[in-house]
Amino acid sequence: MKNINSSWREQRIELPGRMTFLPYYTSSPWGKEESYFIFFSARPDFTGIRLHAWSPSERKITADVSLEQWNGIPVNIVSEELLPSVFLPDQEALLLPRAAELYRVPLHGGEPELVYRHHDSATRIGGPGNRSADGKLTAFGVYSLEPGKPAHSELLIFDTASLECRASLPFGGFFANHFQFQKNTDWLIYAHEGATETIPDRINRINWKTGEKQVLHHHEISADGKLLECIGHEMTAGDTICAVRYPVSVLPGALVTMQLDGSNYTVLDCDDYWHSSCNADGTVFAMDTMWWGNTKRKTEKEFDIIRIDRTAGTKEIVKTIHSDPTGQYRHPHPQLNAAGNRLLFIENSDADETLGSITFREMC
Repeated sequence: MKNINSSWREQRIELPGRMTFLPYYTSSPWGKEESYFIFFSARPDFTGIRLHAWSPSERKITADVSLEQWNGIPVNIVSEELLPSVFLPDQEALLLPRAAELYRVPLHGGEPELVYRHHDSATRIGGPGNRSADGKLTAFGVYSLEPGKPAHSELLIFDTASLECRASLPFGGFFANHFQFQKNTDWLIYAHEGATETIPDRINRINWKTGEKQVLHHHEISADGKLLECIGHEMTAGDTICAVRYPVSVLPGALVTMQLDGSNYTVLDCDDYWHSSCNADGTVFAMDTMWWGNTKRKTEKEFDIIRIDRTAGTKEIVKTIHSDPTGQYRHPHPQLNAAGNRLLFIENSDADETLGSITFREMC
């Protein structure tokens, strides 16, 4: 990769005394024609939660909705409901879980509407959720109430127009997560979630119509049975799946790619990568970095935001930032727009480093 430096315009979305953060990076927050994107804000104790829209051209908030039903929930629970949400740009509404229920929240006024209730009240709808590229389908996972400790996993498929549940596929005790539609929307990739040093088959896919499952990549293992690569934070778009090989691996940390069926597994670039995302056709990638494990970066809470253009063969450190990654809502989670010339990510607020803020960057 050729290292380059581009010119970028930047906007910071910072609200006094409040954290600002985005849905999970595999679920696009952009409205129609990318005229705005949605985001959340909350006080540091996660009270006063609100849903907003930001217009980059106007450089201001253009929608502001109170999420009263999500106030007063423990931080580790409510953040696992807000981040998995899925924005429906054609409806200008957000699909937002609340325990075993799923609500449609209009962006421009009106009460949240209950659209689905899971039959088991001792579960929570979560994910992250995902909307298909054609906008016709939405997927969520179903899990035990306590995040990170599932007794079972389940995949729900919704018709985006009617919001009717079209399929429910149980996984039993297998921790399936990160469901994302492929170009052929009969198929979704999903992660075998869990402690990364123990997972030899992170990236998988399922046909939601037939129930067929496939492992897309078997992690490299030494002759004596040692796991040599720890892979995760996958995303799919176009004909590509991207993921990172974490620097806690024996093999070097890297951005890896493969085709939709798992073929042509390629190490695209070696670096201290943590999360990976891609643009709509899977040719441009955005990553953040980590400082633990076998990394060359060692400054705690400091991340590089990196953009790679596979077609041009270029790599760029877009910005070096600081954040406190104890909660998912403070992870940088860089994400690209459809064309790959705009970036969104989370970093410390300039006014108060205990708060997270959103950075929007656009290539000049």
